[in-house]
Parts: sequence; C-alpha cells; structure tokens
Amino acid sequence: MPWQSGEVTVNGLQLYYQRTGGNKPPVVLVHGMTDYSLYWSRVARALEDTYDLIMYDMRGHGLSATPATGYTPTDYANDLLGLIATLGLDRPAVVGHSLGAATTFTAAVQHSAALRCIVLEDPPWSSQSATAEQRAAYGESWKAGNAALQLLDQAGRIAQCQAEHPTWNLEDCEYWAESKRLVRPQIFEGFSTMMAQPWQAIASNITCPALLITGDPALGAIVTPAIAEEFAQLVPQSQVVQIAEAGHAIHREQLDAFVAAVRTFLVGYL
Repeated sequence: MPWQSGEVTVNGLQLYYQRTGGNKPPVVLVHGMTDYSLYWSRVARALEDTYDLIMYDMRGHGLSATPATGYTPTDYANDLLGLIATLGLDRPAVVGHSLGAATTFTAAVQHSAALRCIVLEDPPWSSQSATAEQRAAYGESWKAGNAALQLLDQAGRIAQCQAEHPTWNLEDCEYWAESKRLVRPQIFEGFSTMMAQPWQAIASNITCPALLITGDPALGAIVTPAIAEEFAQLVPQSQVVQIAEAGHAIHREQLDAFVAAVRTFLVGYL
C-alpha cells in the first residue's frame, strides 16, 4: 500500500512524517544528524510487511520546521515523545541512528513507559574524550562541509557520496544527497552537547528493553566493544549485537544483517 505523509504540530513546531501504515505494531525510525526521514526507506520496505513504520524529519532537517534554538538531545527527545503522543501511538518501538540514537536513548531515559522497546544504532558515544573547543571545532568543520555540499547540484552531491562511500547502494546516496540539501545550519548548535552527553550517568533510568547495534570501529563505527559492554552492564534489559563489515552507517552498509537483528529483537516485544 502507498505510504502516507503528513505534518503534526509538536512543541509548537511542524514536523513532517511518512508512514507505511496498516493495522500493525508501530515502529518509529529516528534519523541521524544532517539526514532525513527517507534515508530509512530501504529499512522500511524490509519491515513494512510486519510493522507500521513512522519516519519523521527532526527539527531543522528535511521538511520540518527550523526553530532558532533547541537542538540538544533533550529537545529532540521531547519532539519524539510529542510525536508519539500526537499520533496516538500505543507504546511504539523506536529505532534511532547516531543523533537519532542519542534522541531515542534520551526519550527512554525521560519516559520509558511510553516506549515498548528501543534500538540504538551506533550512538555518538566516543571512547575518546574531547575538549569543548575540539567539539566546537569539529562541529564548525562539519557545518562548513555541508554548506559546501549545498553549493553543488544533486548530481554533484550524489557523486561525492559515491566517492566517500563506494559500498553504499545508489538509492542511499540519492537520499544522502537530498538530505544534505535540505538540512539547515542551526542544527550544528547542538553538536557539542550531543557529543558530550553523560549517557553513563543516566542509562540505568531506562526500564524498557534496549538493543544496541554496533559496527566495526576500524571502519568508522563510534561505539567500541568496551563501550558496548558498559552499556550492557548499565541498562537492565539490554542486548548488544555487533555487525561485521559495517562502520557508522550500519543499516546502509549491511542492510540485511541490520534488518535481521532488528526483527529478531522486536519479535519478542511487538
């Protein structure tokens, strides 16, 4: 069946979403920084036979509104919980990647009872501590790089994606290129806060089941085996799956293994 699309007002902002639909258990997919809802498309097609997938553009991304401020994991988490409430979703599962994983984690810390279970795909939990100045410098560099991408046409952005990520599916590069065109510079104000999130201090507040999916740090994954073990010890109902031959963008680099891990986890709760 055709996917639905629409907008909802959450925390005074218009958030755009797409939904696979059907009378199936709901699963919300939360994208990463500078991405947008449609980059979950291949995951959604793989899961829509069993689940109602809700993909939305986070504030400052895609077709959603862009407030002047409010780009911390807490702000994004409040939007996620508001979206769930506004759409009337009954304790959905939530799957988040990178910034989306930090958002999902924060939402579960704040209100685990609103969520059936969560999946965190390589959240931004680095084993290497950086100073505030270093985080700020990296954020500014990323911001400048995205501004340069916006000077290119779609074909130029796709070509750059293919050069940087030669193993990616063309469809993923097309969505990557479009998301970079649509992202707004205000989002980078929250980069340092995201990278400095004291997740260890609050992880034990999560009471819903949680799956952490990690990749290979040698290929660019952020979460190391040591951090994954720490997560498993801190979160009461947690599991960890490490997927080989994948870096940070696990669902783009090893789609079948990612979908299999998510399916295996969700079947126990939905």
